[in-house]
Amino acid sequence: MARRAGEHIVPWVVQVDKLGNPVVSGPAEQSGHADPKVITAQLARWVYDVRTVYADVAAEKKIITEGYTMIIKGTPANEKLNDYMGTHDPFERAKKETVGVQVESVLPIAGKVWRADWKETRYAPDGSVLDITERRTDITVDVYPPKDEQTLFTNPSGVYVTDFTWTKKQ
Repeated sequence: MARRAGEHIVPWVVQVDKLGNPVVSGPAEQSGHADPKVITAQLARWVYDVRTVYADVAAEKKIITEGYTMIIKGTPANEKLNDYMGTHDPFERAKKETVGVQVESVLPIAGKVWRADWKETRYAPDGSVLDITERRTDITVDVYPPKDEQTLFTNPSGVYVTDFTWTKKQ
């Protein structure tokens, strides 16, 4: 449905009983913070999206796009991710190897900083394992609830990575 300029969406929350009958409803309230479980899930997904390398070009484009929906232009995270993608072009890498990512933990550290640990498995084109490395990232997060329909579809949780550092675990 097309909307005219100046119109906006007001989401409503409807609570139902065990039979599916509505018992409470009202406009959803915007919050400046997300549930820690949501942040955990979103950061796990972000690590997966930006570190995985698929041989399938369309699938790779999709996860890179998803990863970038959690980055705000002009932040250190945007610059660092652009640099990483430039020096580790996943489309070029996919010609020689693919990378599988298994996120093992995502935990809050302090304030807006979260830590994620994961394993990366590099595979040769024939599917044999080249190596497995353990990695860690510290991620600075901000939460900005969606204010328009486009953002609602691309980043409904409003969780954004504003900075990160990642390393190989020793």
